[in-house]
Amino acid sequence: MIGLTLDRRPQAVACLGAHPDDIEIGAAATIARLAESNPDCRFVFAIATGDEVRSAEADASAAKLLGDRVSIEVAGFSDGFLPYDDPAGVKHFFQDVVAPTDPDIVICPAQSDRHQDHRFVGTLAHQIMRDQLILEYEIPKSDADLASPGVYVPLTSAEATAKLDHLDSHFASQHEKPWYGREALQSLLRLRGIECRAAHGYAEAFHAARIVIQ
Repeated sequence: MIGLTLDRRPQAVACLGAHPDDIEIGAAATIARLAESNPDCRFVFAIATGDEVRSAEADASAAKLLGDRVSIEVAGFSDGFLPYDDPAGVKHFFQDVVAPTDPDIVICPAQSDRHQDHRFVGTLAHQIMRDQLILEYEIPKSDADLASPGVYVPLTSAEATAKLDHLDSHFASQHEKPWYGREALQSLLRLRGIECRAAHGYAEAFHAARIVIQ
């Protein structure tokens, strides 16, 4: 299978989430790969909801994943009530945090996600960022909304294991959720790896509304 590479090294990557673990569930391995292959790249994590416990988990996770190359902002909007909880305020939050970084790549939830929090953040990403490569990640859950992605990032077995270990280590508050089990998360990586014929059998996958081939 023919792969495409970026025509220049990204200098900034913005990662948007509705909840503190969304970004890592959807794209931890891809973010780690971008960081490793682009040593001068900076990252920003912007997360719409999060109480004190979950905000602390998000801070620790981002720091472990990217060290001092990431800045993270967690707003205090109500989990489960986006966009009904101050939609203008949520949009201003993402504009204020993300736009000044002038990112080359934006990583966000899928606009097709049936969870209204995720869907709203994905829609805002496209409203706020017009000239960037936007990759929409997927989150397994009980809504039965997983669709066919169009963009794949093949992973090594070590990268897939590192992602699963990271999620196990940093989001203890979510371990009791029925959809959060390691086997479920690994299954999605394995399925996407099969679909893109990944050499090691694992991949993260994304939706993309616009990809420009120069």
